Amino acid sequence: MKRESGGESESASRSVSFLTEPGDVRRDDFDETRARGGGMKKNLHGSSSWSEGMARSASFVAFALVAFALAPAGTSLPVSLDDALRDAASRAARDARYVVDLRRELHRHPELQWAEHRTSAVVKRELRAMGVAHRDVAPPGVLATIGTGAAPAVLLRADMDGLPILEAADVPEHLRSEIHGKMHACGHDGHVAMLLGAAKHLAARFENDDDPTNGPGLLNGTVYLVFQPAEEGGAGAARMLDEGLARLDPPPAAAFAAHLWPYPETPSGVVGVVRDGAAMAGSAAFEITIEAAPSSFHTTDDDDTSTKKKVPRGTSMGSSSNNDGGLSREREDASAVACAASVAQNLQGVVARRVDPLESALITVSAVRAGAVPNTGSSEGDDTARGDRRKKTGAGARLVGQFHATSPSVFGALFDWVRSAAVSAATSAGCAAPLVDFEPRLVGGVPRRHYPPTVNDARAAALALEVGRAMFGAADVRSPAPAMPGEDFGFFAARWPSAMAWVGAHNASAGAVWPLHSDKYVLDEGVLHRGVAMHVGFATAFLTRGGFREGGGA
Repeated sequence: MKRESGGESESASRSVSFLTEPGDVRRDDFDETRARGGGMKKNLHGSSSWSEGMARSASFVAFALVAFALAPAGTSLPVSLDDALRDAASRAARDARYVVDLRRELHRHPELQWAEHRTSAVVKRELRAMGVAHRDVAPPGVLATIGTGAAPAVLLRADMDGLPILEAADVPEHLRSEIHGKMHACGHDGHVAMLLGAAKHLAARFENDDDPTNGPGLLNGTVYLVFQPAEEGGAGAARMLDEGLARLDPPPAAAFAAHLWPYPETPSGVVGVVRDGAAMAGSAAFEITIEAAPSSFHTTDDDDTSTKKKVPRGTSMGSSSNNDGGLSREREDASAVACAASVAQNLQGVVARRVDPLESALITVSAVRAGAVPNTGSSEGDDTARGDRRKKTGAGARLVGQFHATSPSVFGALFDWVRSAAVSAATSAGCAAPLVDFEPRLVGGVPRRHYPPTVNDARAAALALEVGRAMFGAADVRSPAPAMPGEDFGFFAARWPSAMAWVGAHNASAGAVWPLHSDKYVLDEGVLHRGVAMHVGFATAFLTRGGFREGGGA
Protein backbone atom coordinates (compact mmCIF):
# COMPACT_ATOMS: atom_id res chain seq x y z
CA MET A 1 0.00 0.00 0.00
CA LYS A 2 1.12 3.54 -0.67
CA ARG A 3 2.10 5.76 2.22
CA GLU A 4 0.11 8.97 2.52
CA SER A 5 2.00 11.98 1.30
CA GLY A 6 2.58 15.12 3.28
CA GLY A 7 3.59 15.45 6.92
CA GLU A 8 5.50 12.18 6.95
CA SER A 9 7.86 11.96 9.89
CA GLU A 10 11.42 10.76 9.65
CA SER A 11 10.61 7.88 11.98
CA ALA A 12 7.74 6.75 9.80
CA SER A 13 9.90 6.83 6.70
CA ARG A 14 12.33 4.41 8.32
CA SER A 15 9.73 1.71 8.86
CA VAL A 16 8.75 -0.71 6.15
CA SER A 17 5.72 -2.75 5.33
CA PHE A 18 5.45 -6.33 6.51
CA LEU A 19 5.41 -7.26 2.84
CA THR A 20 8.66 -5.60 1.78
CA GLU A 21 12.03 -7.30 1.65
CA PRO A 22 13.98 -6.81 4.89
CA GLY A 23 16.98 -5.58 2.98
CA ASP A 24 14.98 -2.50 2.00
CA VAL A 25 15.02 -1.08 5.54
CA ARG A 26 16.30 2.47 5.45
CA ARG A 27 19.15 3.24 7.81
CA ASP A 28 21.52 6.00 8.78
CA ASP A 29 25.17 5.39 8.08
CA PHE A 30 27.31 5.79 11.16
CA ASP A 31 30.53 4.52 9.63
CA GLU A 32 32.09 7.88 10.45
CA THR A 33 33.10 6.39 13.79
CA ARG A 34 35.23 3.78 12.05
CA ALA A 35 36.69 6.46 9.79
CA ARG A 36 37.66 8.54 12.82
CA GLY A 37 39.32 5.51 14.44
CA GLY A 38 41.27 4.72 11.26
CA GLY A 39 42.28 8.34 10.87
CA MET A 40 43.71 8.42 14.36
CA LYS A 41 45.94 5.45 13.59
CA LYS A 42 47.20 7.15 10.42
CA ASN A 43 48.09 10.31 12.31
CA LEU A 44 50.09 8.29 14.83
CA HIS A 45 52.04 6.11 12.45
CA GLY A 46 51.97 7.83 9.07
CA SER A 47 54.52 10.56 9.85
CA SER A 48 57.47 10.93 7.45
CA SER A 49 59.77 11.50 10.41
CA TRP A 50 60.35 8.67 12.89
CA SER A 51 61.17 11.10 15.69
CA GLU A 52 58.17 13.26 14.86
CA GLY A 53 55.98 10.19 14.89
CA MET A 54 57.35 9.08 18.25
CA ALA A 55 56.83 12.55 19.70
CA ARG A 56 53.26 12.62 18.53
CA SER A 57 52.69 9.12 19.86
CA ALA A 58 54.08 10.09 23.25
CA SER A 59 51.92 13.19 23.34
CA PHE A 60 48.84 11.21 22.45
CA VAL A 61 49.54 8.55 25.09
CA ALA A 62 50.07 11.21 27.74
CA PHE A 63 46.82 12.92 26.73
CA ALA A 64 44.95 9.61 26.74
CA LEU A 65 46.24 8.71 30.21
CA VAL A 66 45.15 12.06 31.63
CA ALA A 67 41.78 11.87 29.94
CA PHE A 68 41.21 8.34 31.17
CA ALA A 69 42.17 9.32 34.73
CA LEU A 70 39.73 12.23 34.72
CA ALA A 71 36.89 10.33 33.07
CA PRO A 72 34.05 8.88 35.16
CA ALA A 73 34.43 5.25 36.21
CA GLY A 74 33.55 2.91 33.38
CA THR A 75 34.15 5.44 30.60
CA SER A 76 36.02 3.87 27.68
CA LEU A 77 38.42 5.15 25.10
CA PRO A 78 39.00 5.76 22.26
CA VAL A 79 35.32 6.25 21.39
CA SER A 80 32.54 7.84 23.40
CA LEU A 81 29.52 5.93 24.61
CA ASP A 82 27.30 7.92 22.25
CA ASP A 83 29.48 6.86 19.34
CA ALA A 84 29.20 3.24 20.43
CA LEU A 85 25.41 3.50 20.73
CA ARG A 86 25.02 5.07 17.32
CA ASP A 87 27.24 2.39 15.85
CA ALA A 88 25.09 -0.29 17.53
CA ALA A 89 21.96 1.19 15.95
CA SER A 90 23.64 1.25 12.55
CA ARG A 91 24.80 -2.36 12.83
CA ALA A 92 21.32 -3.48 13.89
CA ALA A 93 19.80 -1.81 10.84
CA ARG A 94 22.38 -3.39 8.54
CA ASP A 95 21.60 -6.82 9.97
CA ALA A 96 17.81 -6.42 9.70
CA ARG A 97 17.41 -9.36 7.32
CA TYR A 98 18.74 -11.83 9.89
CA VAL A 99 16.14 -10.74 12.46
CA VAL A 100 13.24 -10.58 10.01
CA ASP A 101 13.99 -14.05 8.67
CA LEU A 102 14.12 -15.46 12.19
CA ARG A 103 10.85 -13.79 13.09
CA ARG A 104 9.13 -15.25 10.05
CA GLU A 105 10.38 -18.75 10.88
CA LEU A 106 9.05 -18.45 14.42
CA HIS A 107 5.75 -16.93 13.28
CA ARG A 108 5.01 -19.92 11.08
CA HIS A 109 5.39 -22.29 14.04
CA PRO A 110 3.76 -20.78 17.14
CA GLU A 111 3.69 -22.84 20.33
CA LEU A 112 1.57 -22.39 23.46
CA GLN A 113 2.96 -21.87 26.95
CA TRP A 114 5.24 -24.57 28.35
CA ALA A 115 5.25 -26.26 24.93
CA GLU A 116 7.72 -23.92 23.17
CA HIS A 117 10.08 -26.80 22.34
CA ARG A 118 10.64 -25.99 18.68
CA THR A 119 11.11 -22.30 19.52
CA SER A 120 13.63 -23.23 22.20
CA ALA A 121 15.49 -25.42 19.68
CA VAL A 122 15.71 -22.50 17.24
CA VAL A 123 17.12 -20.28 20.00
CA LYS A 124 19.77 -22.88 20.87
CA ARG A 125 20.62 -23.42 17.21
CA GLU A 126 21.35 -19.73 16.73
CA LEU A 127 23.28 -19.39 20.00
CA ARG A 128 25.48 -22.36 19.06
CA ALA A 129 26.21 -20.76 15.70
CA MET A 130 27.30 -17.60 17.53
CA GLY A 131 29.44 -19.56 19.99
CA VAL A 132 27.37 -18.24 22.91
CA ALA A 133 27.22 -20.37 26.07
CA HIS A 134 23.70 -21.32 27.14
CA ARG A 135 21.75 -23.75 29.32
CA ASP A 136 18.20 -24.76 30.13
CA VAL A 137 16.39 -22.99 32.96
CA ALA A 138 12.76 -23.97 33.56
CA PRO A 139 12.65 -25.83 30.21
CA PRO A 140 11.85 -24.93 27.53
CA GLY A 141 13.35 -21.72 28.91
CA VAL A 142 16.93 -20.87 27.88
CA LEU A 143 19.58 -18.75 29.59
CA ALA A 144 22.54 -17.49 27.54
CA THR A 145 25.61 -15.73 28.92
CA ILE A 146 27.99 -13.34 27.16
CA GLY A 147 30.95 -11.52 28.67
CA THR A 148 33.56 -11.82 31.35
CA GLY A 149 31.47 -13.72 33.89
CA ALA A 150 32.19 -11.01 36.44
CA ALA A 151 30.15 -8.13 37.83
CA PRO A 152 28.47 -5.92 36.87
CA ALA A 153 25.81 -8.02 35.19
CA VAL A 154 22.71 -7.01 33.24
CA LEU A 155 19.78 -9.20 32.15
CA LEU A 156 17.89 -8.93 28.83
CA ARG A 157 14.63 -10.85 28.38
CA ALA A 158 12.34 -12.05 25.57
CA ASP A 159 9.16 -14.14 25.90
CA MET A 160 8.51 -17.04 23.51
CA ASP A 161 4.92 -18.35 23.64
CA GLY A 162 2.09 -17.89 21.17
CA LEU A 163 -1.69 -17.80 21.70
CA PRO A 164 -4.60 -20.19 21.00
CA ILE A 165 -5.94 -17.97 18.20
CA LEU A 166 -6.79 -18.83 14.60
CA GLU A 167 -4.88 -16.32 12.48
CA ALA A 168 -6.99 -14.08 10.23
CA ALA A 169 -4.34 -11.45 9.42
CA ASP A 170 -4.28 -9.94 5.95
CA VAL A 171 -0.83 -11.23 5.00
CA PRO A 172 0.43 -13.61 2.30
CA GLU A 173 -0.07 -17.30 2.99
CA HIS A 174 3.66 -18.04 3.32
CA LEU A 175 3.89 -15.51 6.17
CA ARG A 176 0.99 -16.94 8.19
CA SER A 177 0.93 -19.44 11.01
CA GLU A 178 1.11 -23.03 9.78
CA ILE A 179 -0.38 -24.38 13.01
CA HIS A 180 -4.18 -24.31 12.96
CA GLY A 181 -5.66 -22.47 15.92
CA LYS A 182 -2.32 -21.08 17.13
CA MET A 183 -0.82 -17.69 16.39
CA HIS A 184 1.84 -15.25 17.50
CA ALA A 185 -0.60 -12.42 18.20
CA CYS A 186 1.41 -10.63 20.88
CA GLY A 187 4.70 -10.12 19.06
CA HIS A 188 6.67 -12.75 20.99
CA ASP A 189 8.12 -14.10 17.74
CA GLY A 190 9.54 -10.63 17.20
CA HIS A 191 10.80 -10.43 20.78
CA VAL A 192 12.78 -13.67 20.40
CA ALA A 193 14.20 -12.56 17.05
CA MET A 194 15.22 -9.17 18.47
CA LEU A 195 17.05 -10.72 21.43
CA LEU A 196 18.84 -13.19 19.16
CA GLY A 197 19.87 -10.26 16.99
CA ALA A 198 21.19 -8.54 20.12
CA ALA A 199 23.07 -11.69 21.13
CA LYS A 200 24.80 -11.73 17.74
CA HIS A 201 26.00 -8.14 18.12
CA LEU A 202 27.02 -8.46 21.78
CA ALA A 203 28.97 -11.66 21.11
CA ALA A 204 30.81 -9.95 18.26
CA ARG A 205 31.72 -7.02 20.51
CA PHE A 206 33.37 -9.31 23.04
CA GLU A 207 35.26 -11.27 20.40
CA ASN A 208 36.49 -8.46 18.12
CA ASP A 209 39.04 -6.71 20.30
CA ASP A 210 40.60 -4.98 17.27
CA ASP A 211 37.38 -3.18 16.40
CA PRO A 212 38.02 0.55 17.09
CA THR A 213 34.38 1.08 18.04
CA ASN A 214 34.58 -1.39 20.93
CA GLY A 215 37.23 0.19 23.09
CA PRO A 216 38.45 -1.18 26.43
CA GLY A 217 35.70 -1.60 29.00
CA LEU A 218 32.69 -1.04 26.74
CA LEU A 219 31.42 -4.52 27.64
CA ASN A 220 33.39 -5.11 30.82
CA GLY A 221 30.93 -7.35 32.61
CA THR A 222 28.28 -9.99 32.01
CA VAL A 223 25.13 -10.04 29.91
CA TYR A 224 22.43 -12.62 30.64
CA LEU A 225 19.95 -13.26 27.83
CA VAL A 226 16.72 -14.91 29.01
CA PHE A 227 14.41 -16.63 26.53
CA GLN A 228 11.34 -17.13 28.66
CA PRO A 229 8.37 -19.48 28.15
CA ALA A 230 4.77 -19.08 29.29
CA GLU A 231 4.23 -15.33 29.51
CA GLU A 232 0.60 -15.64 28.45
CA GLY A 233 -0.79 -16.57 31.85
CA GLY A 234 1.65 -19.27 32.94
CA ALA A 235 4.07 -17.00 34.86
CA GLY A 236 7.15 -18.36 33.14
CA ALA A 237 9.21 -15.53 34.62
CA ALA A 238 8.36 -16.65 38.15
CA ARG A 239 9.33 -20.27 37.43
CA MET A 240 12.61 -19.23 35.80
CA LEU A 241 13.41 -17.23 38.94
CA ASP A 242 12.59 -20.21 41.15
CA GLU A 243 14.63 -22.64 39.03
CA GLY A 244 17.83 -20.66 38.68
CA LEU A 245 17.65 -16.97 37.78
CA ALA A 246 17.29 -15.89 41.40
CA ARG A 247 20.64 -17.59 42.16
CA LEU A 248 22.72 -16.20 39.29
CA ASP A 249 26.30 -15.29 40.19
CA PRO A 250 27.09 -12.53 39.63
CA PRO A 251 23.50 -11.42 40.19
CA PRO A 252 21.96 -9.02 37.66
CA ALA A 253 22.14 -5.42 38.80
CA ALA A 254 19.54 -4.37 36.18
CA ALA A 255 17.07 -5.96 33.77
CA PHE A 256 15.58 -4.79 30.49
CA ALA A 257 12.83 -5.94 28.12
CA ALA A 258 11.40 -4.54 24.89
CA HIS A 259 7.77 -5.12 23.88
CA LEU A 260 6.50 -4.45 20.35
CA TRP A 261 3.63 -1.96 20.76
CA PRO A 262 1.14 -1.57 17.87
CA TYR A 263 -0.83 1.38 19.25
CA PRO A 264 -1.21 4.96 17.96
CA GLU A 265 0.69 6.52 20.87
CA THR A 266 3.81 4.69 19.65
CA PRO A 267 3.93 4.79 15.84
CA SER A 268 6.57 2.76 14.03
CA GLY A 269 10.01 4.23 14.60
CA VAL A 270 9.23 5.55 18.10
CA VAL A 271 10.51 4.09 21.35
CA GLY A 272 8.43 4.58 24.50
CA VAL A 273 9.63 4.25 28.10
CA VAL A 274 7.52 5.05 31.17
CA ARG A 275 9.84 7.22 33.26
CA ASP A 276 9.19 5.91 36.77
CA GLY A 277 6.56 3.64 38.27
CA ALA A 278 4.18 1.13 36.74
CA ALA A 279 4.67 0.63 33.01
CA MET A 280 2.05 -2.12 32.87
CA ALA A 281 -0.66 -3.03 35.35
CA GLY A 282 -0.86 -6.02 37.61
CA SER A 283 -3.32 -8.55 36.22
CA ALA A 284 -5.34 -11.40 37.73
CA ALA A 285 -8.15 -13.59 36.43
CA PHE A 286 -11.08 -14.85 38.45
CA GLU A 287 -13.76 -17.50 38.12
CA ILE A 288 -16.78 -17.15 40.41
CA THR A 289 -18.99 -20.23 40.70
CA ILE A 290 -22.50 -19.64 42.06
CA GLU A 291 -24.79 -22.48 43.12
CA ALA A 292 -28.52 -21.96 43.55
CA ALA A 293 -29.91 -22.63 47.03
CA PRO A 294 -33.13 -24.64 46.39
CA SER A 295 -35.51 -25.83 49.08
CA SER A 296 -35.32 -29.50 50.07
CA PHE A 297 -38.81 -30.38 48.79
CA HIS A 298 -41.24 -29.39 46.07
CA THR A 299 -45.00 -29.97 45.98
CA THR A 300 -47.03 -31.94 43.46
CA ASP A 301 -50.65 -33.02 43.04
CA ASP A 302 -51.55 -36.71 43.61
CA ASP A 303 -54.15 -37.64 40.99
CA ASP A 304 -55.63 -40.48 43.11
CA THR A 305 -56.24 -38.55 46.36
CA SER A 306 -56.29 -34.99 45.03
CA THR A 307 -54.20 -34.01 48.03
CA LYS A 308 -50.91 -32.15 48.21
CA LYS A 309 -47.83 -34.16 49.16
CA LYS A 310 -44.27 -33.16 49.86
CA VAL A 311 -41.95 -35.34 47.86
CA PRO A 312 -38.14 -35.28 48.00
CA ARG A 313 -36.86 -33.39 44.99
CA GLY A 314 -35.95 -35.71 42.12
CA THR A 315 -38.38 -38.53 43.11
CA SER A 316 -40.28 -39.90 40.10
CA MET A 317 -44.03 -39.28 40.35
CA GLY A 318 -45.03 -39.90 36.75
CA SER A 319 -45.20 -37.59 33.80
CA SER A 320 -46.57 -34.64 35.69
CA SER A 321 -43.93 -34.89 38.38
CA ASN A 322 -41.08 -35.26 35.91
CA ASN A 323 -42.16 -32.17 34.06
CA ASP A 324 -42.34 -30.29 37.31
CA GLY A 325 -38.85 -31.47 38.16
CA GLY A 326 -37.59 -30.07 34.88
CA LEU A 327 -39.31 -26.78 35.55
CA SER A 328 -37.86 -26.76 39.04
CA ARG A 329 -34.34 -27.18 37.64
CA GLU A 330 -34.99 -24.30 35.25
CA ARG A 331 -36.13 -22.18 38.20
CA GLU A 332 -32.88 -23.02 39.99
CA ASP A 333 -30.88 -22.02 36.91
CA ALA A 334 -32.82 -18.78 36.70
CA SER A 335 -32.17 -18.14 40.38
CA ALA A 336 -28.44 -18.67 39.90
CA VAL A 337 -28.41 -16.35 36.90
CA ALA A 338 -30.15 -13.67 38.96
CA CYS A 339 -27.49 -14.09 41.64
CA ALA A 340 -24.77 -13.89 38.97
CA ALA A 341 -26.25 -10.64 37.68
CA SER A 342 -26.21 -9.26 41.19
CA VAL A 343 -22.57 -10.28 41.63
CA ALA A 344 -21.56 -8.73 38.30
CA GLN A 345 -23.27 -5.48 39.20
CA ASN A 346 -21.65 -5.41 42.62
CA LEU A 347 -18.20 -5.99 41.12
CA GLN A 348 -18.59 -2.99 38.84
CA GLY A 349 -18.92 -0.77 41.90
CA VAL A 350 -15.78 -1.98 43.65
CA VAL A 351 -13.41 0.42 41.89
CA ALA A 352 -15.72 3.40 42.44
CA ARG A 353 -16.18 2.61 46.14
CA ARG A 354 -12.73 1.38 47.08
CA VAL A 355 -10.06 2.83 44.76
CA ASP A 356 -8.65 6.34 44.90
CA PRO A 357 -9.87 8.15 41.77
CA LEU A 358 -6.26 9.14 41.00
CA GLU A 359 -5.26 5.47 40.76
CA SER A 360 -5.86 3.26 37.73
CA ALA A 361 -7.86 0.07 38.31
CA LEU A 362 -10.31 -2.01 36.29
CA ILE A 363 -12.60 -4.99 36.95
CA THR A 364 -14.14 -6.74 33.95
CA VAL A 365 -16.68 -9.57 33.86
CA SER A 366 -16.15 -11.07 30.42
CA ALA A 367 -18.60 -14.01 30.43
CA VAL A 368 -21.49 -15.52 32.39
CA ARG A 369 -22.51 -19.15 31.89
CA ALA A 370 -25.51 -20.92 33.41
CA GLY A 371 -26.22 -24.62 33.85
CA ALA A 372 -24.64 -27.48 35.77
CA VAL A 373 -21.76 -26.25 37.94
CA PRO A 374 -19.62 -27.78 40.68
CA ASN A 375 -21.19 -27.72 44.13
CA THR A 376 -19.37 -24.99 45.99
CA GLY A 377 -20.21 -25.31 49.66
CA SER A 378 -17.54 -22.74 50.54
CA SER A 379 -15.99 -19.54 49.29
CA GLU A 380 -12.51 -20.30 50.58
CA GLY A 381 -11.18 -21.54 47.25
CA ASP A 382 -9.25 -24.41 48.82
CA ASP A 383 -7.88 -26.57 46.00
CA THR A 384 -8.36 -29.89 47.79
CA ALA A 385 -11.90 -29.14 48.86
CA ARG A 386 -12.71 -27.78 45.43
CA GLY A 387 -11.41 -30.95 43.81
CA ASP A 388 -13.67 -33.10 46.02
CA ARG A 389 -16.74 -31.00 45.38
CA ARG A 390 -16.34 -30.93 41.65
CA LYS A 391 -17.38 -34.56 41.54
CA LYS A 392 -20.90 -33.28 42.20
CA THR A 393 -22.81 -30.74 40.16
CA GLY A 394 -25.84 -28.60 40.73
CA ALA A 395 -27.78 -25.84 39.05
CA GLY A 396 -25.79 -22.64 38.99
CA ALA A 397 -23.84 -20.03 37.09
CA ARG A 398 -20.23 -19.12 36.51
CA LEU A 399 -18.69 -15.68 35.97
CA VAL A 400 -15.22 -15.24 34.51
CA GLY A 401 -13.25 -12.04 34.28
CA GLN A 402 -10.10 -10.13 35.17
CA PHE A 403 -8.96 -7.20 37.25
CA HIS A 404 -6.02 -4.87 36.71
CA ALA A 405 -4.33 -2.12 38.74
CA THR A 406 -1.13 -0.12 38.34
CA SER A 407 -0.59 0.38 42.08
CA PRO A 408 0.93 -2.67 43.80
CA SER A 409 -1.03 -1.95 46.99
CA VAL A 410 -4.35 -1.56 45.17
CA PHE A 411 -3.67 -4.68 43.13
CA GLY A 412 -3.02 -6.68 46.30
CA ALA A 413 -6.20 -5.42 47.94
CA LEU A 414 -8.39 -6.27 44.94
CA PHE A 415 -8.26 -9.98 45.73
CA ASP A 416 -10.13 -9.45 49.01
CA TRP A 417 -12.41 -6.80 47.52
CA VAL A 418 -13.50 -9.04 44.63
CA ARG A 419 -14.14 -12.01 46.93
CA SER A 420 -16.09 -9.87 49.43
CA ALA A 421 -18.23 -8.28 46.71
CA ALA A 422 -19.04 -11.67 45.19
CA VAL A 423 -20.01 -13.31 48.49
CA SER A 424 -22.14 -10.43 49.73
CA ALA A 425 -24.04 -10.04 46.45
CA ALA A 426 -24.70 -13.77 45.97
CA THR A 427 -25.90 -14.44 49.52
CA SER A 428 -28.04 -11.30 49.56
CA ALA A 429 -29.75 -12.56 46.38
CA GLY A 430 -30.53 -15.90 47.99
CA CYS A 431 -27.74 -18.11 46.64
CA ALA A 432 -25.05 -20.01 48.48
CA ALA A 433 -21.72 -18.31 49.11
CA PRO A 434 -19.81 -18.64 45.82
CA LEU A 435 -16.46 -20.23 45.17
CA VAL A 436 -13.97 -17.57 44.01
CA ASP A 437 -10.95 -18.97 42.16
CA PHE A 438 -8.09 -16.62 41.33
CA GLU A 439 -6.13 -19.19 39.34
CA PRO A 440 -8.63 -20.58 36.80
CA ARG A 441 -7.43 -23.10 34.25
CA LEU A 442 -6.30 -22.02 30.81
CA VAL A 443 -6.10 -24.06 27.60
CA GLY A 444 -4.26 -27.27 28.39
CA GLY A 445 -5.17 -27.12 32.08
CA VAL A 446 -2.44 -24.63 33.02
CA PRO A 447 -3.42 -22.39 35.96
CA ARG A 448 -3.69 -18.73 35.02
CA ARG A 449 -1.28 -17.09 37.48
CA HIS A 450 -1.70 -13.51 38.56
CA TYR A 451 1.01 -10.98 37.64
CA PRO A 452 2.23 -8.06 39.76
CA PRO A 453 2.47 -4.59 38.18
CA THR A 454 5.55 -4.13 36.00
CA VAL A 455 7.24 -1.20 37.75
CA ASN A 456 9.98 0.69 35.94
CA ASP A 457 12.86 1.68 38.19
CA ALA A 458 13.63 5.40 37.83
CA ARG A 459 17.34 4.80 37.13
CA ALA A 460 16.76 1.99 34.64
CA ALA A 461 14.08 3.99 32.84
CA ALA A 462 16.36 7.06 32.66
CA LEU A 463 19.10 4.92 31.14
CA ALA A 464 16.72 3.40 28.57
CA LEU A 465 15.51 6.88 27.59
CA GLU A 466 19.07 8.14 27.24
CA VAL A 467 20.03 5.14 25.12
CA GLY A 468 17.03 5.66 22.84
CA ARG A 469 17.80 9.35 22.35
CA ALA A 470 21.45 8.67 21.57
CA MET A 471 20.57 6.07 18.95
CA PHE A 472 17.41 7.49 17.34
CA GLY A 473 17.18 11.16 18.35
CA ALA A 474 15.03 12.84 20.99
CA ALA A 475 12.05 13.23 18.63
CA ASP A 476 11.67 9.46 18.36
CA VAL A 477 11.72 8.76 22.09
CA ARG A 478 8.62 9.29 24.25
CA SER A 479 7.41 8.74 27.81
CA PRO A 480 3.87 7.36 27.45
CA ALA A 481 1.29 6.73 30.15
CA PRO A 482 1.17 3.28 31.80
CA ALA A 483 -0.81 0.53 30.06
CA MET A 484 -3.46 -1.64 31.71
CA PRO A 485 -2.55 -5.10 30.32
CA GLY A 486 -0.46 -7.36 32.55
CA GLU A 487 3.07 -8.67 31.87
CA ASP A 488 5.02 -11.23 33.85
CA PHE A 489 8.21 -9.21 33.41
CA GLY A 490 6.81 -7.71 36.61
CA PHE A 491 8.33 -10.65 38.52
CA PHE A 492 11.79 -9.63 37.28
CA ALA A 493 11.09 -5.95 38.00
CA ALA A 494 10.13 -6.84 41.57
CA ARG A 495 13.56 -8.42 42.07
CA TRP A 496 15.97 -6.21 40.10
CA PRO A 497 15.92 -2.53 39.00
CA SER A 498 14.26 -2.88 35.61
CA ALA A 499 12.85 -1.06 32.63
CA MET A 500 10.42 -2.20 29.96
CA ALA A 501 10.49 -0.23 26.72
CA TRP A 502 7.86 -0.23 24.00
CA VAL A 503 9.08 -0.48 20.43
CA GLY A 504 6.50 1.44 18.44
CA ALA A 505 4.91 -0.71 15.73
CA HIS A 506 1.72 1.08 14.66
CA ASN A 507 1.91 1.61 10.91
CA ALA A 508 -1.19 1.88 8.72
CA SER A 509 0.81 1.47 5.52
CA ALA A 510 2.01 -1.93 6.77
CA GLY A 511 -1.44 -2.97 7.97
CA ALA A 512 -0.08 -2.91 11.53
CA VAL A 513 -3.08 -1.28 13.21
CA TRP A 514 -4.67 -4.21 15.06
CA PRO A 515 -4.24 -4.58 18.83
CA LEU A 516 -2.31 -7.29 20.58
CA HIS A 517 -4.22 -10.60 20.90
CA SER A 518 -6.31 -9.82 17.82
CA ASP A 519 -6.63 -12.56 15.20
CA LYS A 520 -5.87 -9.83 12.64
CA TYR A 521 -2.67 -8.66 14.35
CA VAL A 522 0.12 -7.73 11.91
CA LEU A 523 3.67 -6.88 12.94
CA ASP A 524 5.55 -4.10 11.17
CA GLU A 525 8.85 -5.91 10.67
CA GLY A 526 10.59 -2.66 9.78
CA VAL A 527 10.94 -1.80 13.49
CA LEU A 528 12.61 -5.01 14.65
CA HIS A 529 16.12 -3.62 14.24
CA ARG A 530 15.22 -0.88 16.72
CA GLY A 531 14.39 -3.48 19.33
CA VAL A 532 17.76 -5.12 18.67
CA ALA A 533 19.49 -1.78 19.11
CA MET A 534 17.68 -1.04 22.40
CA HIS A 535 18.80 -4.37 23.88
CA VAL A 536 22.41 -3.85 22.77
CA GLY A 537 22.36 -0.20 23.80
CA PHE A 538 21.00 -0.78 27.30
CA ALA A 539 23.57 -3.50 28.02
CA THR A 540 26.42 -1.49 26.53
CA ALA A 541 25.58 1.68 28.45
CA PHE A 542 25.07 -0.14 31.74
CA LEU A 543 28.31 -2.11 31.56
CA THR A 544 30.35 0.82 30.20
CA ARG A 545 29.48 2.83 33.29
CA GLY A 546 29.82 -0.04 35.69
CA GLY A 547 26.22 0.30 36.80
CA PHE A 548 23.86 3.18 37.50
CA ARG A 549 25.15 6.65 38.22
CA GLU A 550 24.08 8.54 41.31
CA GLY A 551 20.81 10.35 40.73
CA GLY A 552 19.73 8.27 37.74
CA GLY A 553 20.78 6.32 34.73
CA ALA A 554 22.04 9.33 32.76
